[in-house]
Amino acid sequence: MLYVIQTVPRHIRHIASHLRQADLNELHASMGQPPLEALSKSVRISAEAYTLMWDRLPVALMGHLPSSREYGIVWMMGTDRIKDCALPFARGCKEFLDRFAHQYPYVCNIAHTKNTLHLRWLAWMGCEFHETHTLPSGEDFVRFTYV
Repeated sequence: MLYVIQTVPRHIRHIASHLRQADLNELHASMGQPPLEALSKSVRISAEAYTLMWDRLPVALMGHLPSSREYGIVWMMGTDRIKDCALPFARGCKEFLDRFAHQYPYVCNIAHTKNTLHLRWLAWMGCEFHETHTLPSGEDFVRFTYV
């Protein structure tokens, strides 16, 4: 059974040590920090941060934070165990994305263009894609929004 709880430090450590390769690549390309450091920072600066649990193990972390431009920034990182609970995961994520989006005029972030699974999932969730930017890492990221 999939359920969502408030993130605690042990969840961050678990996800950081079991991160999906595509999410690990995205973290390195966007933040240039080790997973534990990057995820700890993301949780710390978030207005809300949650852990998705499957069979009593963390499978993903997600959160949102306000930006200085009156929109929200949403994020999520997960493990390969997401595929074990794909349908409940997708339904739960949509519910939380809607909940986060209702707190702002819109929510957004950037996604690594090489993370094709992530891009398909965002499109399925109803996100719109915009301009692509090359980050200092040399990797391309596309901005997405959700209203």
